[in-house]
Amino acid sequence: MEHEKQVEVVKQALELETQIQVLEQFLPEERAETYAEPEPQPPVRQEAHYTEPPIRHGCKVNWLLMLGPAGITLALSTFSNSAFLVWMFALTLFVWVPVYYFALYRKQKAATIERIRNSAEYQQQCTAARMAANRQQLDFDEAYAKAKEEYDSVLLPRYQAARSAWEAEHQAQIGKEEQELTQAKKELAALYEETRIVPAQYRRVDALQYIYDMISTSDYDVRQAIEYFDKSQQRALEELLLQEQQANALAMEQNDLLDRQNSIAEKARRDANIAAAVGAVQRHNTNKTIKKWMEK
Repeated sequence: MEHEKQVEVVKQALELETQIQVLEQFLPEERAETYAEPEPQPPVRQEAHYTEPPIRHGCKVNWLLMLGPAGITLALSTFSNSAFLVWMFALTLFVWVPVYYFALYRKQKAATIERIRNSAEYQQQCTAARMAANRQQLDFDEAYAKAKEEYDSVLLPRYQAARSAWEAEHQAQIGKEEQELTQAKKELAALYEETRIVPAQYRRVDALQYIYDMISTSDYDVRQAIEYFDKSQQRALEELLLQEQQANALAMEQNDLLDRQNSIAEKARRDANIAAAVGAVQRHNTNKTIKKWMEK
């Protein structure tokens, strides 16, 4: 086959292989793709809440009446050691105070609140509050009806139409790309069958790119380009093995260095322990010698 024909055939094979690779890579992603826009949510009907008007009872704790007796008996007991005054102080503090708060104050407060709740003025306030809540509910219902009408007649149909159009276009694009993939595979198979210019193990993008770059920029033919490609692959493999060997050698050196450092550290610990033991023995012998010398 002439050189120009070889360049043309390899270029065509490279283009088809690249097209097939790209389509096979992106088609699964496109099949899994979904419409990006979220579906609009329907409006939510709001509920107006009626709250009773607060009751201002005006009742206050009479601190003087509640704590006064205890204060008086305490003041009197400071000037006298009378047991009766002490007993009265305890009685006014621990009995009178709870009696006043729970039996008098709380009862009066509850009666006042009940009287205000049953009064005509307070009932008018409750009626006004209910009417205000009803008016607010009517406003809520009107706004909800308007929003629901817009949702049903405008927003949801618009979304559904846009989604249907996108899905139709998306499926058409996928179908087109699937046809292109099928056609590309068919053309590539026919090209390889017709020319038999590239062996099966070199029918991939990286190999075809190397072969095409070489034959399109020189007088080398496909056979020579394949030989150079094999050599480049072998060099790349050897470089990879060399890098792996260098990494292993470096790791071994680091392990050996760590072992030596550990050995040195262990020897230093042993030497320190021996020195400490010798020092202890020497101090013991020195003490014995001094003791004997002092006993003479």
